[in-house]
Amino acid sequence: MLKQTGSDPGPRSAGAARKTGPQAVATSTATVGATVTIKGDVTGKGDVFVSGTIEGTIDLAHNQVTVEGTGRVKGRSAGRPVLGEGKVVGDVEAMEKIAISSSGSVQGTMIAPRVAVEDGAKFNGRIDMQFDEGREAPAEAVLSRK
Repeated sequence: MLKQTGSDPGPRSAGAARKTGPQAVATSTATVGATVTIKGDVTGKGDVFVSGTIEGTIDLAHNQVTVEGTGRVKGRSAGRPVLGEGKVVGDVEAMEKIAISSSGSVQGTMIAPRVAVEDGAKFNGRIDMQFDEGREAPAEAVLSRK
């Protein structure tokens, strides 16, 4: 995960709690381990942490997608925030932000209202930060470009 300050997010296990104000809301979290390769589409309503490889579409427009240092994604990705320390080849779209760390690389179009690319990160593509309220949801926008 990208460097965080202040607090430790705790374990990434199914049913982990994520605070959203005064109440803790249960959310499911999936981890694609470093030795795992998924060939196909990933959809759902939970956050995903990719340490292994995904070859296909990630459609989690309302949840966090994190490509960790050993993670590899080849295909389109959509998340609320999309955080990258690993390698992504394909278009990336986020409802909130895309953040690529110094160890990360993206080859493709990044579409989000906020984009952060740390010094040392590798990027080859296009960045679109024009995000309209009337525009279709990120997952539908990315997937409609097939």
